[in-house]
Amino acid sequence: VAFPPLPYEQELGGNNSDDDVVGDVDKQSQSLSVASTNNVISTPMIAPPQPQTEATAPPPQPKSYKEIQYETMLNSTIIPLRDLRKLAWNGIPAHHRSKIWKILLSYLPANTSRHQSTLTRKRNEYKDAIQQHYDIP
Repeated sequence: VAFPPLPYEQELGGNNSDDDVVGDVDKQSQSLSVASTNNVISTPMIAPPQPQTEATAPPPQPKSYKEIQYETMLNSTIIPLRDLRKLAWNGIPAHHRSKIWKILLSYLPANTSRHQSTLTRKRNEYKDAIQQHYDIP
């Protein structure tokens, strides 16, 4: 039973058997020897593999419209919570998620100028609570 040649075999010129491969090698070696007697090198130039360099950062992706809206809100003096809730309803980008959740849960105030002082105060309150309830030196 003879099977039709596969598509890649057709591109190579039909069904390659072992005899065909040996014949091809003989033809190549003959052409190389003929070329070498004529002082002409007919072997193709193959570039050496490039050494792996340090991992370079991929080019920055353009910001989406939604990311631009988040950054605009976070850079404003007072964050409009109603608008932030609407925008966050369909998801928050990963690099803004922690800050947005702190604002939405009222852990941070809507006034961005008070964020740092609020975080410092809450962290100190936490340290005091740990010392008060646990016997840690």
